[in-house]
Amino acid sequence: HILGQSLFQAVILFVVVFAGHKFVLEDPNPTNNIIGETMGSHSITKYHTWFEDNETIFNGMVKGLDGDPIYEPFSSVTPSRHLTVVFNLFVFFQIFNMLAARKINDEINIFEGVFTNPMFISVWLV
Repeated sequence: HILGQSLFQAVILFVVVFAGHKFVLEDPNPTNNIIGETMGSHSITKYHTWFEDNETIFNGMVKGLDGDPIYEPFSSVTPSRHLTVVFNLFVFFQIFNMLAARKINDEINIFEGVFTNPMFISVWLV
């Protein structure tokens, strides 16, 4: 179970890191769209009309696999929403791991006995 869960989480994280900008939707009415306002100054012309052509978040990778800058011009302006989603997903997986690691002998209910262990409760509170 541990190996299967770790492989599952790794695959999901890799998919979101490398392809998340293709399916994670952007807020349709952003109140503070700093990137959209400065997109015309991007060094690569295909990104000039990103927000008019796409409903998804902008790719947060600093450079693409080909070495061309993607988010690099905006890294000093605002954090990447794409990589914020990746970080939040990672934190969610770690919270799940903390619960699931309590059961290692093919036990199904990971919530059984959560409140009977004072040390576990103190870790949650910290």
